Amino acid sequence: MKINSKYPITFVEVLMLGGLLFLPLLPLLLAMGFGLWTRQWRLAGQGCFAFLVGICLLIAGDAVVALLTTPPLQYNQHNPFIVGLLISLGVGIAAGLATADDVGRREMIGLAATAQMAILPVWFGICFVFGFPVLDSTPPAQRALTFLLNAITIIIAALCTYALLGMRGESLRSFSAAATRD
Repeated sequence: MKINSKYPITFVEVLMLGGLLFLPLLPLLLAMGFGLWTRQWRLAGQGCFAFLVGICLLIAGDAVVALLTTPPLQYNQHNPFIVGLLISLGVGIAAGLATADDVGRREMIGLAATAQMAILPVWFGICFVFGFPVLDSTPPAQRALTFLLNAITIIIAALCTYALLGMRGESLRSFSAAATRD
């Protein structure tokens, strides 16, 4: 049974689904950056694992959406590589500042990150069902590499922000010790 079989899936629907799914994933990128900076390897590893699971859920979720709708996917444009890196850099810095001293609105930063991180897995999920666009000049492997570089840029930008702000892991270790005593 197809849902909305009269109308093809639109990019706005895809972005809304991806945005709602990705919004909780930004802290996982930050966990990797903070865990690396403070040498809390378990935190960095858990953030990485949870991020990978989230990306798989994005792909699978939108593959299901594609199965319930009709083609074609009416979106096949992506940001140029340098634009994506600059946006990811800004998102990483803003997210690092937001978690370091509670400035800004985190949900808005999460939505900005959605533009960089949720679009590609969602696009892949739908393309796995409908097929990859023939008219597109950017190969899927290059898009996947861009996605990976955007994620790394957010992690490194957050890590550098934490370093510049002088954040340390000692307070978290003492918090963890106090929590285990209770």
